[in-house]
Amino acid sequence: MRRIRDIGLIGLIAVASLARADISGQLAEAARPLAEGVPEVSVVRLEGLLKQNLGESDWRAVAEKLLEAMVAANQTADAFKLLADLRLRQSPSANFWRAQLLASSHREAEALALYRQIAADRNSSLGSDALLGAAEMLRALGRTDEALQIFSELFHDPKWTVRAQLRAAELYLDKSDALAARRLLERVQPTTAFEKKERHFLRGRLEVALRRPDRAIPAFESVLKNPEGVTHETLTAALFALADAHLQLKTPESGDDALENFIEHRPSDGDLARVFAKLDELYRSERKPSRTELDRWTRDPAEPR
Repeated sequence: MRRIRDIGLIGLIAVASLARADISGQLAEAARPLAEGVPEVSVVRLEGLLKQNLGESDWRAVAEKLLEAMVAANQTADAFKLLADLRLRQSPSANFWRAQLLASSHREAEALALYRQIAADRNSSLGSDALLGAAEMLRALGRTDEALQIFSELFHDPKWTVRAQLRAAELYLDKSDALAARRLLERVQPTTAFEKKERHFLRGRLEVALRRPDRAIPAFESVLKNPEGVTHETLTAALFALADAHLQLKTPESGDDALENFIEHRPSDGDLARVFAKLDELYRSERKPSRTELDRWTRDPAEPR
């Protein structure tokens, strides 16, 4: 009888293990589009998986991955709704995605507190990610020196070395410390297209800081001509920096094309009002023709009317 009971117990354990393996496989398959850059598909698949009759640990694993997909898909309201589930209250992963949502909602102070809490847990696999998040929030809050201190700590983290060095170089430029920025930009070794373009843009800013706007212009133009993979923040920063460089060189007529092109191709952009204001500044700075030139153009049949 005991032997039969033991065999039954072994059978139950085997079935549970198979079910667990099946859930792991389904979770991996549902999350695959997220890794491929289409998080919206993963959201639909993971929501379907979450509706199954799952044990608490399996439910939590699926919910955590669903949160990640929702954040990537900018489905903020749905993500916050999922986070209200009590089963996620003690989940470090869920807390990290909560911090990410707070950051994207411009609730920097709240996000900072949560990032710091996660980073303080030495057993967390998200420690360095949270540390980077804390530095980004300090940067957004204008607490530059504190942000620089954390970015400096991340110089030795293989995952975030390049990102931290680029951010630190940007902050040094904000502080008008061109020497420190140049040292970092000479040291950084970007690998992705995004990182390379970010470094290119910062090198342009460095040239401006060194009072060489003519050398900065090609860097800014290259970012604008090939914007794929560039963040909106960097794209608009390069646009305004290019316009300002032309204003410094007193060549505003050469700087308006980029602004006009941006307006034409991004008519619904959130920064459109600022772009129009900068374009108006360039127009006002363009040299007005003298009376002699106007008379000459009037008499010259080759000039457009």
